[in-house]
Amino acid sequence: MQKPVDELLQSDFINDIEGNAILTFSGVISQDAIVGLGDVLRSELHLAHSLSIVNKIFAIYIEMAQNILHYSNEQVDCNGKSFGKGAIMIFDTSEGYELVSVNLISEKQHRYLEKKCNLINSLNKDDIKEFYLKRRRKIAETESKGAGLGFIDIVRRSGNPVIFDFEPVSEGHYYFYLRSKIITE
Repeated sequence: MQKPVDELLQSDFINDIEGNAILTFSGVISQDAIVGLGDVLRSELHLAHSLSIVNKIFAIYIEMAQNILHYSNEQVDCNGKSFGKGAIMIFDTSEGYELVSVNLISEKQHRYLEKKCNLINSLNKDDIKEFYLKRRRKIAETESKGAGLGFIDIVRRSGNPVIFDFEPVSEGHYYFYLRSKIITE
């Protein structure tokens, strides 16, 4: 059900990005793939930016890739492990970078993600910091993993709201497009 990269690049959500793609990947996102692509990304970024900029972009890339790995509705089982399918694209723009992820989600995930992204985008910088700290404490108290820190961390690190969209695919399934803009100038 996954779209090829050339089709994704033609989608309205991605097509309006004015920049050059420095990394595009579409397929199974395993931990090994995240590490390998991350190494390529770091090498490319180190040529032009300070470590603080590289780390910011890399952290957002990791959050997006892990969301696909863990939450994509399109999963592949290999040797008893489950891996998500999706796409990651990173563009070098005149202002900085734009990172995009795309993966298949269910109707239930659609409702949750729309509320979550709208909530996070409605918070100011101080509110985001407080929300983040409360969620971190919740993790420490429950020893759960996650607790929804990924989107909060993306907004905190980028300093910009997340841009998102949903494309209906079939009954009860959508492509979830997520985009983060990092200004480096």
